Amino acid sequence: MMIATITLLVLLAPVIDVLPIRETVPVQSADDAADDPALWYNTAAPENSLILGTDKKAGLAVYTLDGRQHDFLAVGRVNNVDVLQGVTLADWSGDLAAASNRTDDSITLFSVSFAATRRIGTFSVAPEPYGFCMGRDGDAVVLFVAHKQGYVQPYRLLSLSEPPVALPPLYLRSQIEGCVYDRFHKTLHVGEEEKGIWAVPFAGGVFDRAGMTLVDMVGGATGLAADVEGVTLYEKPDGQGYLVASSQGDDTYHLYDRSPPYAFAGIIRIAANRDAAVDGAQETDGIAAISVSLGVDFPLGLLIVQDGFNVGQGDLAHDGRTADDTPRAAQNFKIVDWRAVEAGLAAPRE
Repeated sequence: MMIATITLLVLLAPVIDVLPIRETVPVQSADDAADDPALWYNTAAPENSLILGTDKKAGLAVYTLDGRQHDFLAVGRVNNVDVLQGVTLADWSGDLAAASNRTDDSITLFSVSFAATRRIGTFSVAPEPYGFCMGRDGDAVVLFVAHKQGYVQPYRLLSLSEPPVALPPLYLRSQIEGCVYDRFHKTLHVGEEEKGIWAVPFAGGVFDRAGMTLVDMVGGATGLAADVEGVTLYEKPDGQGYLVASSQGDDTYHLYDRSPPYAFAGIIRIAANRDAAVDGAQETDGIAAISVSLGVDFPLGLLIVQDGFNVGQGDLAHDGRTADDTPRAAQNFKIVDWRAVEAGLAAPRE
């Protein structure tokens, strides 16, 4: 019955084009280099919030909301990044960012403020870390490291001066990367690239495999297309909002209700905005969203996505994938006003 319901919803929900209004400057490395964004919310001045984005050949870039580079940390081959604000550890407190780093098979830790983003620690997570996200399990800070071999290794971070505590891992069957933790629903969402999107209960430092739910499957009724890459949450009060996933194989983004049973909500595509001279996004890896106001330009928050086929400034005629699968310009991140997403989801269905 659930499959039939999803099929009907898909028939009534065509892919909706939404337009980016801004983009970041390209990463400094050529070819496939930009990967994953995260958002830091400036509580004192929301319009001065920051975007963190990985250059997986060079380091971590920090951008303002108008796309300018604000800072860059040459910390190596960082792949996925996440931000957790208001963290209190035994020997440190502040806004924490962390990234999987394939230079030395580690997680690199950063403090984040508008004034500066600084490296404050690192710990080993061999073998090679790939995907990464953070969350709060009760009051505990948990770091989830996704390995290509198909398992998620969680760690409880207690301080900067001692190694984190490894918790029981979650094993899946194939390569994984994108993940996001929902504290309200006590659930880790993880993308198994060629399988689909999982919702796995996690509380008290333990995964509940018996409670796992396959939110959507590759090749199923919604058309989710491998690889499943970035996953993120658009968090509304009382556990409402959306789970968003990058359907990399067809250059779209699938949305689902944040609450179980994760009803399918729609599909969007980020198309070129000719008025703003911003190209669309294709073959997206990482994504991030925020639901609070970031000032007059983003009163409902925003969605930011990695663009695998960026083009040069204003070169919209060449927007899209290339025949040799090589980006025409260094990759970057596209910025979408969430109002455009809401309008797309609310559009009449033929």
